[in-house]
Amino acid sequence: MTFRRAQPRSPAVITIVSWLGLLSGFFAFVSGAATMTLVPSVRGVELMAGGIMAAAAAIGLRMRREWARRSFIGVQALAIVDTVARAFVVWRRLAAQVGVEGMADPDIRAAVMHSRMSGLVMAFVFVAINGLIIERLCSAPVRAEFDRAEAAR
Repeated sequence: MTFRRAQPRSPAVITIVSWLGLLSGFFAFVSGAATMTLVPSVRGVELMAGGIMAAAAAIGLRMRREWARRSFIGVQALAIVDTVARAFVVWRRLAAQVGVEGMADPDIRAAVMHSRMSGLVMAFVFVAINGLIIERLCSAPVRAEFDRAEAAR
């Protein structure tokens, strides 16, 4: 009696992350292009370049390319750094805005504090999701899938 060895299943996380990366890359590019048509700025160029990088890495992920896995991890790490930096800048701007408008009004203080905390929570959620994606792409089953794909070429 002969037993056939079962083919290892491809981790579903690769497919999910690659499609989400492709969609987010597309939307980032479109958002950057829209920003550039309204008010040409560095942020618009950043969005367009990030969208192209994310889409290229996502297509490579679908094709099980090792360079794409590493690139996608890099894009996610850059997104984490960008999110933390922007959350800090927004936190500081809101604090300065309250100083200008006056801390005497408790309604303004409460609204600004609510905005600051909401922004921090959203930034934390975004960082956690990106960190989870990085962790999954660095996991042993995903690395093994990419190693098998590279060996088959």
